[in-house]
Amino acid sequence: MAQQEARQRRPSIHDVASHAGVSAATVSKVLAGVTTVKPENAQRVLDAVERLAYRVDPLASDMRRAKRRIIGAIMPEFESEFFGQMVTELEGLAEQRGYTLVAASSRESEAREKEILGRMHDWRVAGVVLAPVRNEHGPAASFMKANGMTGVLIDRVLSDDAFDTVSADSAAASAEVARMLVGKGHKHILIIGLAEGAATVRARLEGFRTQALALDPSIRIGVITSEVSVEPLRSSLRDYFGRGERPTAVYS
Repeated sequence: MAQQEARQRRPSIHDVASHAGVSAATVSKVLAGVTTVKPENAQRVLDAVERLAYRVDPLASDMRRAKRRIIGAIMPEFESEFFGQMVTELEGLAEQRGYTLVAASSRESEAREKEILGRMHDWRVAGVVLAPVRNEHGPAASFMKANGMTGVLIDRVLSDDAFDTVSADSAAASAEVARMLVGKGHKHILIIGLAEGAATVRARLEGFRTQALALDPSIRIGVITSEVSVEPLRSSLRDYFGRGERPTAVYS
């Protein structure tokens, strides 16, 4: 009975490897058409495939391929136009190359950010595009380093040896905005934004303040930021204007 079951069992890649005297990885390479396998080993694999009538399991193959064809994207939030457009662009680029993008929001929470990243690690995603809650030295980036994950850090980052990073020179860009607004004669400017603890946000504020005050020491600069989400900003803005404040320009 056992011999009959063995004969009826569909041969696996490990059976082929055993018959050919090579590793399962070598069998996979031969079947995938990789030409770096030694000719004698490739021939033994092909002989074993024919002898055992081995056929590739398309379902298993598709599942393995899917694990490599998923890219994760973690954004702080989706309410702002910036991050919404970012996900749309990433999705289009991923699909052009045969990948599926799975996007999630950390909701400005480092704990949630790390939790989502852990799930993506379990899914064996090909890589992750991460806009961290704070900066490139947070727990999410540390998790990616510790687990050997491929990733690109964007927006709220300065530089990192372990990952590619994409960000603007926040201080220089904000200084240019300050020059433009002060040059137009504005005397009262309001700055609003999210993630006040992020290094790039601090650089943005400092760059603006330094340049604006250098051009006009009497200028009034109001700052309203939120660490969590857009809703607290709305409340703070209502309070700000409710006090009679009337800035002539807003930088967001």
